[in-house]
Amino acid sequence: IYGGSWGAVLAVQYAKQFPHTTLGVLLRGAFLARLVDWQWFVLPNGVAQHLPKAYQAMLDAAHVPYGYDPAPYYYQALQTSDEAAYRVALAWNTWEARVMGVTPPHFNADATTWLTSIQRVQVHFHYAVNQFFLGEQGICADLNRLQAIPIYAVHGLQDGACRYNAITELAAQLPNMQVLGVTAGHGLHEQTMQQGLQRITTQLAQSLGLL
Repeated sequence: IYGGSWGAVLAVQYAKQFPHTTLGVLLRGAFLARLVDWQWFVLPNGVAQHLPKAYQAMLDAAHVPYGYDPAPYYYQALQTSDEAAYRVALAWNTWEARVMGVTPPHFNADATTWLTSIQRVQVHFHYAVNQFFLGEQGICADLNRLQAIPIYAVHGLQDGACRYNAITELAAQLPNMQVLGVTAGHGLHEQTMQQGLQRITTQLAQSLGLL
């Protein structure tokens, strides 16, 4: 099973739930959904230190006091489908883009497109305000269920969204896990990330006797 970023959470949790039918797990830019991982992304002492103006713009969009978790503020601000909610969703998408180093989205005057953007961010914050329904340890709880499953991960050494040291902390608890660090950030659009993903996919397939 494969998962990248938030999808890595789903992949790992699926493998825990169905270990006997999971041949292997492939992760890319994994988010571990621990409280510390979320705090790194949204509090001032995390990635915001490198992007202070973008961070302040993200806070301002949903009237988040400095130093507070923006999750409940964004969750509340996204409960409508009007332009105000769309601008809040746009602000969050812009923050994500700034952290990942990609071109941020622009305001779309076509109101028929707003709901899709709003709903995507609504889902994100539905999970965030509930600690992703996993608790403070995120996917690092109950790792004993994964002991017999080969796990391969590729992760950007310059990943600002999901830190590289987080994936190495996970690997330290799973002797059957291998991590490939690549000169990249978080995005799958980066060529070095694509090449790394191809490489570990091949390694996983070989370990399973599929090649």
